[in-house]
Amino acid sequence: MDWLGTLFQCEARGDISRIFLILSGSASAIAVIAGVYRLWRWTFPQQRHKRACQMLRQEAENRARRNEWPRAIELYDLAIEMNPKAAHAYYLRGVAHENVGQMKQARIDWDKAVAIMPHHTEAQAKLQQDRRGYLAAAE
Repeated sequence: MDWLGTLFQCEARGDISRIFLILSGSASAIAVIAGVYRLWRWTFPQQRHKRACQMLRQEAENRARRNEWPRAIELYDLAIEMNPKAAHAYYLRGVAHENVGQMKQARIDWDKAVAIMPHHTEAQAKLQQDRRGYLAAAE
């Protein structure tokens, strides 16, 4: 607040450069704050992104119920792109990959879901089921 007091104490004739310097410095500070705020919003998804991710995931679930697996996978891809920390979206995309026969991709998605949320029981169950299937196939 000292710069504000200095601004009001300046005389109109001799202190124009000081006024200009203070005003330009404060404008620069505002620009820096605005840039940091934009970077923060870009780095951490806000509520709008989470809602959009949920809507995409719901539409993908609708497509999955109708056995439209390739379209469901595309929608899960978009949802994950918007919110990469959505563990359940990885799990659901893994289920879709499983139904299409892409077991390697399914395992990758289930592993990612468990990495994000270690107590995701559905993804853990799918991974265990997959491991048992490999053990039975190996014997």
